[in-house]
Amino acid sequence: MVLTIERIRELTEKRGVAGNEGEIREYIAGQAKKAADEVYVDRLGSVIAKKKGTGTGRHVLLSAHMDEVGFIVL
Repeated sequence: MVLTIERIRELTEKRGVAGNEGEIREYIAGQAKKAADEVYVDRLGSVIAKKKGTGTGRHVLLSAHMDEVGFIVL
């Protein structure tokens, strides 16, 4: 996935306030399905994507947050 201005705009326009990450979760899972062999959401709501390697080399884990800070102003 190439990070372009358009991609950044797509990502930042998705809702993802902590406790309500459904919209961004669906987007990330959809994008991951284009490159991964297996994509699923676990019981805690994390998107897990697996790509099978071709040899016995090293394994890589990429971990990131998909939620954003939200405020209620009264």
